[in-house]
Amino acid sequence: NTGCRNLLLPYRPTNLQLAMLSVPSRQSPRRQSSRAASTTADEIQRWKEDSLDNEYLCRQDVLKEHFFWNLIQCQKDQLYNFYVEEETRLIENTISWTDIAKKSLKEVSSQAVINSHIVHLTFLLEQVQMFQEFIREREDDFIEVLNAYDNCHGTSVRPSELYELRTTHTFLKGRRLNELETELKECILPLEEAVEKLDSKYPAGFDTVINTF
Repeated sequence: NTGCRNLLLPYRPTNLQLAMLSVPSRQSPRRQSSRAASTTADEIQRWKEDSLDNEYLCRQDVLKEHFFWNLIQCQKDQLYNFYVEEETRLIENTISWTDIAKKSLKEVSSQAVINSHIVHLTFLLEQVQMFQEFIREREDDFIEVLNAYDNCHGTSVRPSELYELRTTHTFLKGRRLNELETELKECILPLEEAVEKLDSKYPAGFDTVINTF
């Protein structure tokens, strides 16, 4: 992931380095295990540290470099890999926590336990929504760079390049993340309803137990 970051002018990459720009990176076991305990905010911060920002990509000298499109391909590959990794993490966490929450509604669970599930699921929902916003911003960034390139060279590559991006990076449409968001909301709702039912039957601070059978 440091391949892009190292391509700062006036540095000139070798042909071998350029060829390696679009090769997907492989995570070490330590990195994989650390991701399981990380948050979306953590992963987005890592992305920003590893990738090139638009201020650099929209510079006139960079737009005119012969390796400009290699930089763009590098960004696209990094975004694809990052999306797959983060979506997988979010799905795994969603499956784990929704299963636990649904089980608590089928068994005898205290109000404190149910509230704990709501807190965890709400936090996970916020992570999904944060990731949705991040993905939308990446498409906007790509459009900004394409506009800068066309203005610099007097070309009109934006339509074709944007079409290619949306074809290869179908996740930009947000369908899978929207489904994940809906699943979490549908899991949180009955938990909140169960807590409201208990709040109406027992005094505040009284640790109650619910059995929804």
